[in-house]
Amino acid sequence: MGNKNIKSIPIENISPNTFQTEYIDKNNVPSTENQNFKLIKKHNKELEDKKLIEESLKKHFYFYILEKQAIHEIIKEVNLILIDANKEIFKQGSSGNYFYIIKEGEIELYVNKIKKNFLQRGDIFGEHSLLYGCPRYCTSKTLSNCYLWSMEKKHFKKIIEHITHINFEEIKKFVLSIPIFNLADHETKNSLCHCLYKEKFENGEKIYCKGEISPCIYLIVSGEIEVRDPNDNYNLVFTLKKNEYFGELELLTNSLRQNDIIAKGKVFCYTLSASAMYDIFGEKYKYILYLNFIKNSLIKSRKFKKFNVKMVENIFQFFKVRYIPKIITVYNEGFIISSKMIIIINGELINRKNNDLLSNRGYLLFEDDLLNNSQKRLDFNIACSNNTLLIEGDMIDILNYFGCSFKEQLEKSLVIESLKKINLFKSFSIDKIELLSQRIKIKKIPNGKNLITQGEEGTRFYIIKSGKVDIFVKKNYIRTMNENEYLGERALFFKEPRSATATAKGDVEVFFLEKEDFIQVIEQNLKEYLLSRLYLQDNTVQLNDLVFYNILGTGNYGQVCLVKSKKNNYYYAIKNI
Repeated sequence: MGNKNIKSIPIENISPNTFQTEYIDKNNVPSTENQNFKLIKKHNKELEDKKLIEESLKKHFYFYILEKQAIHEIIKEVNLILIDANKEIFKQGSSGNYFYIIKEGEIELYVNKIKKNFLQRGDIFGEHSLLYGCPRYCTSKTLSNCYLWSMEKKHFKKIIEHITHINFEEIKKFVLSIPIFNLADHETKNSLCHCLYKEKFENGEKIYCKGEISPCIYLIVSGEIEVRDPNDNYNLVFTLKKNEYFGELELLTNSLRQNDIIAKGKVFCYTLSASAMYDIFGEKYKYILYLNFIKNSLIKSRKFKKFNVKMVENIFQFFKVRYIPKIITVYNEGFIISSKMIIIINGELINRKNNDLLSNRGYLLFEDDLLNNSQKRLDFNIACSNNTLLIEGDMIDILNYFGCSFKEQLEKSLVIESLKKINLFKSFSIDKIELLSQRIKIKKIPNGKNLITQGEEGTRFYIIKSGKVDIFVKKNYIRTMNENEYLGERALFFKEPRSATATAKGDVEVFFLEKEDFIQVIEQNLKEYLLSRLYLQDNTVQLNDLVFYNILGTGNYGQVCLVKSKKNNYYYAIKNI
């Protein structure tokens, strides 16, 4: 139940143009950037205005990291141009080809024909389009005759590559900690390292304003930022801190910036542009972002954080995206709470009855009811804030796909994660582990009862799900085994008596796998490989079990010999010192 006018899009149909609203496509506005240029000097070999250019770069959010030699090269590369008074330098929405430092004169910047900024000697402008590969976010006009130091895009790219090289190790460390990309593969993370740009903002500085074009996502390295609404008495919408991110709504919905973003104290951010994501992920970069949002919401969940990632990927097809630009009722009274998985990407969901906030962005709504498949209905309406972006998964489709309840599926996830940690199964593909997990069962062992008895023939392999198990050999205590440890693996391969007794220390719950089920899952070549692993790990082999065959090599401190075990007919190399 909900508002039928809200646009709902299946995730597999998400593309760069999905939910396009106010975004100005750069191809719609032809560039006229150099038509008013009068070239005064081609390159600056004499290093004119060295101090001015150097100081301008050093105080800039992006260039401040450059060492002296790099700044020296920039100063030599810039061109001096003259643009007469009352002329347009570039137009909002056009492609960017240059960045500028003002030598003389005054310039105004306009966003949607509204004056936003005034620039004068020493100010830098025009770099955003070159950094993020996006259209100009504003229109720039001269108030007087202006002399500008300018640099072309091709030279600017060399600076970007240089700064990325300087920052690479720091960027790499940060990429590993970014929540929205923590499930990306190694190659993708390396690509991201080359696309993140570090920006610095002083206390009270506006990072961007409402109505500007949105070329990138910001990832907070340090400090805090305030999100404020200029149309609502400049009220604080929310505050974000280290390792949080902002700007994703506008990027995902192709809309202009929805609020003013202001630095609270000194703030450092990394920025990731839409063009960079397009280069890394292709046309489906928004699809990838949505998938990561879903994965991370489940990872942060109290109930679903142990879900196997592969299982989560399999249910993405049942999710849809809803963008709601204004305050309306989204879920009506009577809505069955467990009928949908709901994740808030941006905005808020509010209880209409008492105006309580139901969930923060990035979190799963009603997770207890989802886990228990509760048929409870809402006794209130749920409204959204302005510009709310939701992801919804239909529970009927998801549970039909699983063929079981969420609780049962969670148990399967726990089994898979346990199997992946066991050395014996580390060579298994995820598909093989999933197949194996389907054969595993659960058993409860009361305090003091034997899980395994020494001397009996073994037919089961065990993983301790919860509790502790004491190990005894001939009634002598050996050690205590804990959660996620395993025992009895030899029973999957050999028909032999148990070598120890395992007794529950308190109430214990275990996963177990029958030998016959294991044999049905693995192929002969995999069985032979696993057997060889077990033979190599067999610490019961004695010297008198070994038959000498040949000398493999002789060194300064002894010989290495080829031997064969009479016990298992397996070959070993043994060193005689």
